[in-house]
Amino acid sequence: MKPLALFISVAILAGCSACATGGKAPAPTNPFYTKGARAVETGDRFAIRGCSTKAVESYFKAVELFTLADDQDALAACFNNIGNVYLENGQAGDALVFYEQALWIHESSENTRGEVRVLTNMAAAHLMGRSAVLAESRLDLADSSALEVGFSWPQTQVVRANLMRETGDAQGALTMLQALAQKEQSPGLSFDASLNVAIGKCHLYLGRFDEAFTAFSKALKADQERGALLRMAGDLREMGRCLALMDQPEDAAWHLQRALGIALLLGDETEQEITETMLTDLPGEVGTTPVPDYFLERWTQGDSSASPCD
Repeated sequence: MKPLALFISVAILAGCSACATGGKAPAPTNPFYTKGARAVETGDRFAIRGCSTKAVESYFKAVELFTLADDQDALAACFNNIGNVYLENGQAGDALVFYEQALWIHESSENTRGEVRVLTNMAAAHLMGRSAVLAESRLDLADSSALEVGFSWPQTQVVRANLMRETGDAQGALTMLQALAQKEQSPGLSFDASLNVAIGKCHLYLGRFDEAFTAFSKALKADQERGALLRMAGDLREMGRCLALMDQPEDAAWHLQRALGIALLLGDETEQEITETMLTDLPGEVGTTPVPDYFLERWTQGDSSASPCD
């Protein structure tokens, strides 16, 4: 997927203006709220698959409708969701624009739980942007806010562990994540996947490739169950990386080709390039088999009848 073009439409600006009124949530029968909820459902469906452009289009439509309904909580959720799509697409700076808007609404309406979630996402964006100090400050704010209202948001700890790994304490991060996996009741498949990816990256950093492969396999299972196509491609890619590091090139190629097929059908150019490079780096012709290559060539040219983003 090419980087999404960041644009602040009239709908977004109208949404910002409406936020300042502190409007209360409308009754469920409000027609604009109902249409907005449907647009969010559509956006969620595309976002889970990894269809970034379609997801953002749906969320922008929802922003317009929730602005007309004057539902501030729903508006904040939309801005947060848009930020998540940009973050998933590797555009941390653009994600922060929308996270800031979501945070402002939550602060204005004194929605502390919403603040904790958005602060956690902002920390992840700062970490992606290599700003460890800013990431830590956002995590500290999230933790203190959560403590004030007795709220537990386990994703905050996953992001903190990622920060620890990126700043050199992979073993400490792994210990935190393993403790979290033991004591925390999972809030859902998305959390299961992100937790296991974080565990896998710690093992990979520490050179424990077999353990990393197991963790990425668990993430893949969760992502398959929820239909998170782009995340599945990433899981398979990392499984292929582990196998290559364990000198199992044929198994590595099998996983990487599966990842590449998903990336091509999604039209995600970044994932495609990374995976193709990894396949090329495998020894000999192990990354090439006639039947898959036939389909991969077709999909590279956009010749498919099962596009998940249609």
